[in-house]
Amino acid sequence: MPDLEEPVLQNDPNVDWNFPTDFLNAFYATRGLCPASPEGDVAFMHFLLALCQTYAGTHVFVPATITAITPTTKLHGGPAFQLDIVGTNLVAGSILHFGSATGPITYITDNHAQAMVNPAAYANAGTIAVTIQAPGGVAASNSVNFIAT
Repeated sequence: MPDLEEPVLQNDPNVDWNFPTDFLNAFYATRGLCPASPEGDVAFMHFLLALCQTYAGTHVFVPATITAITPTTKLHGGPAFQLDIVGTNLVAGSILHFGSATGPITYITDNHAQAMVNPAAYANAGTIAVTIQAPGGVAASNSVNFIAT
């Protein structure tokens, strides 16, 4: 459990939270509403922590939607490259499916992510389906085509 006297940072690697940004912003905003001390009321913070943990355990992720990828084409057999993904409902912990290859995404915002694509994933010419799978068994995103020429 994090120390409630110190603010918890959203990207703190020591905290196993993966909450939507809107919930975290609301959580952090409540610190100023606690009248007991400038740092907030500890009992109230414990209540919010329990609420957050309950929310995390019951939150249902919705499938991501990919609106664009960059690049959309590359010469097959090339080196590894970074794929930029633009869409909605992108969350940390999601997995990129690039054809039959998989790998983690780097979450940037709810609308932007990046992933490294290994050379083996586009070793042959053809159309490759790109999707994103959110954590928790959520259905995969829509499919966007990448062309290996």
